[in-house]
Amino acid sequence: MGRHIGPDQKITDKTDDFAPGDTIYAAVDTKNAGSGKLTARWNAEDGKVVKTDSMSVSPTADATTAFWMMAPAKVGKYTVHIMLNDVEAKTKEVTVKKK
Repeated sequence: MGRHIGPDQKITDKTDDFAPGDTIYAAVDTKNAGSGKLTARWNAEDGKVVKTDSMSVSPTADATTAFWMMAPAKVGKYTVHIMLNDVEAKTKEVTVKKK
């Protein structure tokens, strides 16, 4: 998790704390994942879905895929759920707070 990614899709400034309006990136490393659907679902702390993105992946080696969302104006905790072929593989919580 971080505010910026490089050309290799990897996070260049790791953090779990964001301000409203920041871009929140989640970089997902896949190792021999094969082909399928990679999904990032972002939830607010009340469980409501804020954003969902999916993409087809078919890496022939280890790969990194970046997902992003704009940090909402509402401060609080948000969780990104990473799923491969609709099976949850990882979750990560971030905090949006006033600067």
